Amino acid sequence: MLVPFDRILDAVAAGQFEGRRIDAGLIIHEGQLTYADQRLEIGRGHRPVVVRAHGPPLARWAANGIRKDLGVTVIHDVHRLLLESIEFGLEHRDEALSYAMSYGRGLNRAKGDQFVEMYVNQWTLDFGPVVAKPSPRLLAEATRPA
Repeated sequence: MLVPFDRILDAVAAGQFEGRRIDAGLIIHEGQLTYADQRLEIGRGHRPVVVRAHGPPLARWAANGIRKDLGVTVIHDVHRLLLESIEFGLEHRDEALSYAMSYGRGLNRAKGDQFVEMYVNQWTLDFGPVVAKPSPRLLAEATRPA
């Protein structure tokens, strides 16, 4: 059953969504930090994907894509503007966090700051050659016995 990501925690806490029983859900975004606030826990025999402090964040990469038919000039302009925007946010973190908190869906500032750090950091500017390596690592981590 598909449940909108921003309603998963409520559905699991209630045990149902649109009249159908819900026993568990896959949480993303700020739900990774707030599930315990609703007295939810990671199911027995399962564990969250661990983000290691000594290396690049595992399973936290995303990329923007742009159609080639828009042309080289547009592609370069979009790339430049995205980089400038991210750099500005990193350089003005407190101001950017204050703005982002209006979209935080129940996060306090400390958890909002933790969430932003998970997704907006130096890896956001350039994940370089390491991006090709997470798939085998992620699969190994996900399939390792609990």
